[in-house]
Amino acid sequence: MKIIKNVILFVLSVGWLIPLYFSFQFQFSWLNTEVAPIVYHKIPQMNSFPLKYYSQYFWTISFFWMCAVIIFWFCTLLILFNKMSKRVEEIENKPK
Repeated sequence: MKIIKNVILFVLSVGWLIPLYFSFQFQFSWLNTEVAPIVYHKIPQMNSFPLKYYSQYFWTISFFWMCAVIIFWFCTLLILFNKMSKRVEEIENKPK
């Protein structure tokens, strides 16, 4: 059960990279569709507005997911630090 919990925690911690990957893919597709033909003095083939929209959409998802992961791990480490500091105080204040 602990292995399953750790796998789920790992997937939720690094899962924000998947929407970030899609965001970059849509951004590069937009560059290839709209910007590259202009650079090479050709007429763009299509309107790639949805590519910019999806790129922004997936970037927003990955950004807020990453923020949630950072807040989660910060709170977890803060709780762990408080527990450890209480134990250190108990050991230091223990009569000899």
